[in-house]
Amino acid sequence: MQITGAVLTEIDAASPYATSRPIVVEQLELQNPRSGELLIQIEAASICHSDLSVVNGNRPRPVPMLLGHEAAGTVIEIGDGVTDVGVGDRVVLTFLPRCGDCAGCRSNGRQPCIPGSASNGAGELLGGGRRLSRGADPINHHLGVSGFATHAVVDRRSAVVVGPHVPADVAALMGCAVLTGGGAVLNAADLQPGESVAVVGLGGVGLAAILTAVALGAGEVIAIDPVPEKRSIAID
Repeated sequence: MQITGAVLTEIDAASPYATSRPIVVEQLELQNPRSGELLIQIEAASICHSDLSVVNGNRPRPVPMLLGHEAAGTVIEIGDGVTDVGVGDRVVLTFLPRCGDCAGCRSNGRQPCIPGSASNGAGELLGGGRRLSRGADPINHHLGVSGFATHAVVDRRSAVVVGPHVPADVAALMGCAVLTGGGAVLNAADLQPGESVAVVGLGGVGLAAILTAVALGAGEVIAIDPVPEKRSIAID
């Protein structure tokens, strides 16, 4: 099928990017989902600093690449072998799929999936290969998602079903910001009820850390950021 997406054509282009234009919005071909995969109609996608890290070369990835890894949408087609997700389900797309069998997956969330990390680095889906192309040229996937587009084909293990009551813009943030900030509090800090915590930086990740700390029953939660508006949001 034909889709529209934002493709990064060059890493570490000269700034400002408004002049060098390393990202091009264009028409692409998206294959049908294969066994164990889903076709998603993207409802919302957020811009994460990890996207910028690919653009500016801090996190090199193969190009051309359809960017975006913090996204949510609706399942409109399922591949063979998928039995626990149905057409019409709302899903959050996650930036690091898990095979469920490797040493990383056996760490109870504390270590990344080894095959998932490898497929992300190669610009492929966890099941192998790419489903995107521009003419005869393949287009790489960003972290198994490529959410800056009208549609995406993802591995089933890159999608988490959420209720239809969750707004799309909120669901998208759950795909990275909430996982990262909340995961840091749960796994790295191992915050216990009554303990105090300080969060430095009140972007999406920092705010997710604060929300998680409050939900875990933290004692004093200290929000630190030089921007008054961000501190105000944290207090609210």
